[in-house]
Order: sequence, then C-alpha cells, then structure tokens
Amino acid sequence: TMPLRIDPSAQRKKYALLKFVREWNPKHPGKQILRPDGFDAETDVIGTPAREFLKNMQRATGMDVTGQFNRVTMRKLLPPGIRGEVMAIVHGEVGTHEWPPGTNRGEVLKYLKAAGINYGAPWCVSFVYWCLLQADFKRAHLPSGPASTPNWHTFAKARGCERPVKDS
Repeated sequence: TMPLRIDPSAQRKKYALLKFVREWNPKHPGKQILRPDGFDAETDVIGTPAREFLKNMQRATGMDVTGQFNRVTMRKLLPPGIRGEVMAIVHGEVGTHEWPPGTNRGEVLKYLKAAGINYGAPWCVSFVYWCLLQADFKRAHLPSGPASTPNWHTFAKARGCERPVKDS
C-alpha cells in the first residue's frame, strides 16, 4: 500500500475519474466501472478507495492496471486535444521532487536539463517547458532561454498572450 500524502491535484484527478465513469458506464452496460465504498472526491489524498476505483477503470478500458494517475491514465481521463495532453503530462509528474529538499537537484534535474541548465537552479518554469516538450511542442515554437520567467513574459507579450492579473 502506498503511503498517504497530500496531493494538491487529488480532487481534480478524482473528479476527472468520476466524470469519465459517468460517461463510460451508460455506453458499456457489460463493463460497468464500480465505485468502491469509501471513495471521496473531496479529499486531498489518493487513498486505497481511489486507487481501487482507478484500477477498476483501467481494467475496464484495457489499460495496464497500475492504480496510478500516470500520464497514460490521465490522457484517458482528460478531454482530447493539446490542453488535455499537457495536463495529462503535468498530472503524471505529481510527486516528482527535489532531493535533498531545497536543493533544486534530484528528479527535477530533468526539467532543468530540458531547458539547457545542468545544475541545481529554480526549476518551476523549466517544468512548464519540459511538459510542453513532452506534448510534442517544438523548441522553435517556445521561448529561447526557457528557464527564465522574464523570457516567457517577453515571449507571451510579443504574441498578444499577456493579460492583466485582475483578469486571471
């Protein structure tokens, strides 16, 4: 059994699972996906009932049964198209972290390396860049110096994608 830990995206993942099952079950009467007792979409953890529910969904849809909200599973749960693909990648990375804590090293170095940084540095915007590359965005269509937030701002502004914070 995996230890319980707070996952800020747990509710979003579990609601995506519920929505998928609500649409799936009426279309597949012989392959109903059952929701186990104890499943609660409102919690910030992915516990045993959520993993069992996810396994039921993976089994019914012919996927590898992992009980994990990995990239392949999230791709199935989220709407088709580029937004769903990027979010499937993002959700599949939940749990990736720095090691040792606070060092900007460890598993997160893959994000930095994608952005051309080979040492521990702030990795937040490099994570965005890495996710977009995983979704088959071309480097030529993304900002140069992608580990720099100001470069992303300049890139967005030049393309008319900037909007005031009050409109967010």
